[in-house]
Amino acid sequence: MDRAEDRFAAAMNRAGMEVPDDLREGTFAAFRELTAMAALMRRPRAAESEPAGQFRLDVLLPGADR
Repeated sequence: MDRAEDRFAAAMNRAGMEVPDDLREGTFAAFRELTAMAALMRRPRAAESEPAGQFRLDVLLPGADR
């Protein structure tokens, strides 16, 4: 087993889940993709990268007070 498979097995054990053999390959592939995406989310970002700062409520909600 490689490290990713070890992490997958540990995560499934912590969750109390048993993955059937016929679903293991696909579940493991999804685990690897989600792990990669999570790593991208955990990078430092500048304040201007925050999507909440990219919208104006007066445009989204016409008639709303500022």
